[in-house]
Amino acid sequence: MSEAGGGTYFFYNKEGDLNKFQYSVEIPFKYDIDTDTFEYNDMKLFDLCEKLRLVFKENGQEQET
Repeated sequence: MSEAGGGTYFFYNKEGDLNKFQYSVEIPFKYDIDTDTFEYNDMKLFDLCEKLRLVFKENGQEQET
């Protein structure tokens, strides 16, 4: 995550299919989740990642991208 902002996107897999990775932005379409709900939770995740980035920075750790 950069200081310029952006989003928090990730790959995940499901139990029973550990070798097949899915991209997080596809979640609302694959699981019939309301896009407003998804975007709200995506912003919460972004805020948490920003706090984590600051902890890394404050402790002289390499920044994640």
